[in-house]
Amino acid sequence: ELAKRIIAALGDSYRFEGHSISVGVSIGIAFGPWDGAEQASLIRSADNALYKAKHAGRNCYCFARSGVPIRAGGRRVAA
Repeated sequence: ELAKRIIAALGDSYRFEGHSISVGVSIGIAFGPWDGAEQASLIRSADNALYKAKHAGRNCYCFARSGVPIRAGGRRVAA
């Protein structure tokens, strides 16, 4: 739910000096100790999940354990 809220908050278009700017967000999520008992392994798991979310496109998040990217609206994405 938090990932959805972050994506929604950052996903709006912004106006800057007469130009419309949009931001795409990808989020990788890992939980300790399941995805890594030590800081380095937990960060590595989150980074791998982030890579999968980025590969699926904008406005996605991915949990390290499932490895399946999910769009902010809740739909799973084929990776």
